[in-house]
Amino acid sequence: MLIFYDSFCMLLLNKKVIFSIILLLLSNEPAIAGTISAEEIFNKLGFSSAEKEKIANGEFVSKELSATHDRELAITIAFHVKMTIDELRNEIKKKPIITTDPGTIDWSSISRDASLADFKMLDLGPDERERSMAYLKAEPGIALNLSKDEILAFNAIEVLPGQSPIKPTTEAVKKQLLERLRAYRQNGLSGIAPYERAKDNTSVSTFLRQASETLSTLKTIMPGLYNVLIDYPKNIPDELSEEFIWHNYNAYGEPVFILLHQLEMADAEIFVVVQRQFYVSGSYNGGQSISAFVPVENGKATIVFYVNRVSTDQISGLASTLKRSMGSKIMINKLKDIFQQSREKVEQNIQQ
Repeated sequence: MLIFYDSFCMLLLNKKVIFSIILLLLSNEPAIAGTISAEEIFNKLGFSSAEKEKIANGEFVSKELSATHDRELAITIAFHVKMTIDELRNEIKKKPIITTDPGTIDWSSISRDASLADFKMLDLGPDERERSMAYLKAEPGIALNLSKDEILAFNAIEVLPGQSPIKPTTEAVKKQLLERLRAYRQNGLSGIAPYERAKDNTSVSTFLRQASETLSTLKTIMPGLYNVLIDYPKNIPDELSEEFIWHNYNAYGEPVFILLHQLEMADAEIFVVVQRQFYVSGSYNGGQSISAFVPVENGKATIVFYVNRVSTDQISGLASTLKRSMGSKIMINKLKDIFQQSREKVEQNIQQ
């Protein structure tokens, strides 16, 4: 899954500069006169000569990025796809990542006029009874990501003797997700209610704002997209497309519900996709990833730069550095597998 920052800024840098650098990488053509040297740029990105060769040869190159706070995992992956940007944009509409990811239990797009009808297919599977009881017994802590009011609402559900808790709890979860969605759509980051903890509540709003504010290069290249990340739902550019999705997802063995905001924007040279997980019901707090699609080989192929930042309480406290490193490696390996399968799938679709 998907969410991006100073490291992504370095990835994008100047569009003409990075375009010339990738051409240099794949075809050994000289860089455009007057641009910063390839060596300087690759030093900023942190890619070695060996890693550049791996990207050109179709391998996935990944790195762990510096975290902006003690609850954050941050990674980047770069890879080559034998497709044009237009072909990739068409394939992205088919949701190859969601449909390929083995963690996907169920998902659905949410209409512009969001209502409970958009959640009609949502259920608490797998383990419906166990998940429903967790909601009924909800309390402050990391077992479930809920606000104070949400905890009180789930605690107040009445289950009559002999009655299954699954149906009333499922309906309450649908209502809770809809209210979260509406609050975000109406008020953006300020509409995201914090998660109630036994101590020091968790603010996904703060995490997403800090992550977005570091995108100084994106601010220069695509100010419209940058401003939306900061001030959503204000000043949405006509050329920006957006979609909301609910996702029932198995996050490392724990089923969770995710509310996802996907934004896409393109200019004459690059295509950028942002995936913002502004609510996650458990396992971790939220995330934001950015994928930048850069044309190479005279537009016949594409380099994908992917940066993902995730907020999680699981890595804070004692041995946080070790836990962060282990968490990043697990995330990188999982994403590489998903990207590999997705790349094969979309390239096969083009060949058929």
